[in-house]
Amino acid sequence: MIVDLQADGSFRLDEPDDFRRFKVVVAGRRDMVADLRGRFDGIVDFADADTAWVAIAALRGWTTEAAWLRQLDTMIEKAAPHGWIDEVGRRVRAHVEWQG
Repeated sequence: MIVDLQADGSFRLDEPDDFRRFKVVVAGRRDMVADLRGRFDGIVDFADADTAWVAIAALRGWTTEAAWLRQLDTMIEKAAPHGWIDEVGRRVRAHVEWQG
């Protein structure tokens, strides 16, 4: 699953049925990370240029399809023991790829 950040502050999901790979893709340069902080409030928070935290609520809001949401829950459950879910269970950690 790829969280593709859009210039208007929204996101789209690419490869939404790939629950084994999870990353954030940004059309821009690594040195833009400071400019992007706060721009995607409620969706993505950048810890640094390599790591982002994606709001689980934003992912859940992508669709109402029950089967997809169950797979998302499974992905989250499997990621939690490895430190990929924040302490309160509201965000998923993702690697950031810069394309610019």
